[in-house]
Amino acid sequence: VFLIKYDSDGNEIGGWQLGSSVGDSGRSVAVDGSGNAYISGRTRGDLAGTNAGNDDVFLAKWGESELCTTTIDDLESLVQGLNTKASVKKELTRILNTVEKQVGKGKHPKSISKVIVKLVRYSSNPIDNKYVPVDQANSLILESTKYLACLDGQSCAFMSTSFNDLRGVIDNLATSEKTKKKLDNILSRVELDGPTVELAERVGLTKLISTLVVKSNKLGIASDEANDLICQVASVMTRF
Repeated sequence: VFLIKYDSDGNEIGGWQLGSSVGDSGRSVAVDGSGNAYISGRTRGDLAGTNAGNDDVFLAKWGESELCTTTIDDLESLVQGLNTKASVKKELTRILNTVEKQVGKGKHPKSISKVIVKLVRYSSNPIDNKYVPVDQANSLILESTKYLACLDGQSCAFMSTSFNDLRGVIDNLATSEKTKKKLDNILSRVELDGPTVELAERVGLTKLISTLVVKSNKLGIASDEANDLICQVASVMTRF
């Protein structure tokens, strides 16, 4: 299922894609006065939840907030607003400065994955002297993945809520079965039973993000598909 937005001159200004590993189809679209789009349809797969049998109905929202607007300055502002030690803010800012330099040299900002890894680590233990509140860490993680997508002119639609959703995205990648198996193995090693993402799963998912950020080209994953999967992993990770 996909949705593309155009301006009054017919120029494409944003896009959004959603799908499971089976059969999905959009049937109708409606727009409200705030520019949010609502799309409904049917699916035979696990789309934002486990299939209840045969054809299921889905309803999804794509809003103005999903457009690519995140900048490195936005990320730095969020870092400065963290309720944590000054040394942690300094450390994260230093990494973001490296990201900015990488982008300025036309390189892929691999260091953005370090920001996410550290945020997960620092928000995992409330008694750690470097602790970052989970809600603040989650906000910065989501914005960091949006920034990565913005660099390629993409937007993030944080639709995935489960490991099955992530497997659906992986199954749809236009890459080799060997690569799909590698990514699925990472999920399998960290997945635990239960309806919420536990601490071990949250930490384990950073490996998947790091793999996608650093090795997507080597693994034969197109940047747009890698960015989308990174956004979906962040969506699941931040349910903790």
